[in-house]
Amino acid sequence: EIMLAKIGDYQFYFIPRHGIGHTLTPSEVNYKANIFALKKLGVKTVVSVSAVGSLKEELPPTKFLLPSQFIDWTKGARE
Repeated sequence: EIMLAKIGDYQFYFIPRHGIGHTLTPSEVNYKANIFALKKLGVKTVVSVSAVGSLKEELPPTKFLLPSQFIDWTKGARE
């Protein structure tokens, strides 16, 4: 299910990575169908986020940060 979210004057669509209720594994997510559905809704930009843990005491659970570097490990073009 794609959720419509609004913050102030902005609206955007959100797709939970593991489905509503965290019921899907990553291999069960049909990313091609998700992208197609977003395209049908008129979405022009997709932002993907991820959550990871930290072993640093200064970054306990509930802390939020943006990385200063990003490595794309994607190999080859997606069809």
